[in-house]
Amino acid sequence: MTPSKVINRLLHWQPEVFSVTPLVRERCVLATRVGIDVLARFGIAAEPRPVIAGVWNAGYERFRLAREQDPDTPVPDDGWSVWAGLPREPGDRPLGPKQWNGHLVIYVPARQLMLDMDFQAFDRPAKGLHVPPAFAALWPSGSQIIARVLTAGIHAGLHAHYRRNDDNTAFRTAPDWTQDRDVLVDAVERAIRKGGPIP
Repeated sequence: MTPSKVINRLLHWQPEVFSVTPLVRERCVLATRVGIDVLARFGIAAEPRPVIAGVWNAGYERFRLAREQDPDTPVPDDGWSVWAGLPREPGDRPLGPKQWNGHLVIYVPARQLMLDMDFQAFDRPAKGLHVPPAFAALWPSGSQIIARVLTAGIHAGLHAHYRRNDDNTAFRTAPDWTQDRDVLVDAVERAIRKGGPIP
């Protein structure tokens, strides 16, 4: 199976496998670790990349572009964005013992490709943010990318911004990074090889 086919199937089937397990949403550390382990089974080298990430809708994109011309431009009522990993500010609610202030994605150096296996964490349908479960974008170089996600249907106008945050490595001690995950890795590998989740 070609690397491109493996990656495309990973993007499709890993969220499906996760959706039928008793896992909660917003598990970017676990989703990244499982994805890296699955890719390794197909001989594809990948690494974790901690990032500050944001996703916004078409209304917020219009605001973002207008603000470049006029810094006093207000955010419109239909503009909405969601961010993960922004620096903490005084007065922020303390993080719980199992929480990590960041977002984690997979980076495949040989293909200069970023895979966000927990992209669904940004989904806010009530605010006009209809986000697919996983997302891939080219990241050839530099510290950040802004990518248009999809251009049709409910995903029209959706944008994502990722900025490297390499010093934010506390995820490596998180249970979702260190715990045994073979059952999930096996299930995702089977789904990729067989073309669907197999019990």
